[in-house]
Amino acid sequence: MAKSQPAPRTRKPAPPTTGAWVLLYHCAHEELLGWVGHGSEEFFREALESLRSDEDSEWEPQELQLLERLLRRAVFEGLLFDGLNAEERYYLSQLLIDLFDEWVDHDVASDELSLDQLLPLESQLDATDPARILLGYVLRGREVGADQIVWRGGKIEDCLPAMGHLTVAECGALLRSLQRVTRRPGYRVGRAEKALLGAVEGAVEAELDLVSFVAQLGE
Repeated sequence: MAKSQPAPRTRKPAPPTTGAWVLLYHCAHEELLGWVGHGSEEFFREALESLRSDEDSEWEPQELQLLERLLRRAVFEGLLFDGLNAEERYYLSQLLIDLFDEWVDHDVASDELSLDQLLPLESQLDATDPARILLGYVLRGREVGADQIVWRGGKIEDCLPAMGHLTVAECGALLRSLQRVTRRPGYRVGRAEKALLGAVEGAVEAELDLVSFVAQLGE
């Protein structure tokens, strides 16, 4: 009788090479969204002026017109992503990133972390675990007030830079699930994973939101 051949070993697919990094911040929830629907003419004027005067952004005139409309809509009508098309959603994301950097009081919670080193954590969480979606908000971006993941597949460069965020309560749920994964016998916690865990735990302890900034290297 011929000797049976051993079954081939299956290998887990390698995570995508995104060439992107993640930077994590802590901030108060009211700082992040307190200006939406506030109706402050002073804030609107000052925020608009900061967009126009930002030499690094290099906005084209037609882009500034769109950003002004989106800013006015958010400040005076309290509307963010509702009813926007794909192009408008992208520009609103960039507007929110600029406003966060300029107007939100925040603390840096991590160094620049490789997105490729963090993405495998998603597969470690059970598909039915709500924390898997929460982790996606951090690593793939989350539309503020819309609970929609920004990068859901395809070319990541078409979505970046992106901002994600978790509330304090969401940070607590994510932390518990990540701790169950990383405390498994034999599980080796990488540097990026350890930094993510520390940032999430720090948000819980300080009762602050966690905000992520996801960008290509060099941005």
